[in-house]
Amino acid sequence: MQLKNKFGGLYRLKSFSLIKQVFKEGREVVSFPIKVKYINITEDTYQYTVAVSKKKFKRAVDRNKVKRLLRAALLEEGQSHSGLQSKAVIFMYIGSKLLPYSTLVGQVKNILNELEKDN
Repeated sequence: MQLKNKFGGLYRLKSFSLIKQVFKEGREVVSFPIKVKYINITEDTYQYTVAVSKKKFKRAVDRNKVKRLLRAALLEEGQSHSGLQSKAVIFMYIGSKLLPYSTLVGQVKNILNELEKDN
């Protein structure tokens, strides 16, 4: 049986208080259609979550597809960048239409380069 390449539960940002802190105090990077808010944390690993607006994507199927594509792009690009280390990150899709996967990968790469500069 082949294991899938995916981030484990260790990397999920689940703490409500930490999410609230990211929105309140976090810095922001925008590379349309992705907006990222992040803060530095004391842990060695990074934690992330993906958010898609219910106002722009009414159907849950569409929101889930966007989230899946964003996570896949992050998995593809995130392993080769150190820009996420010791950060709590929220990836928000702010576009109103779903863009091709290749475009999302490029935008995720731009964002990770910006986060790397902040280290």
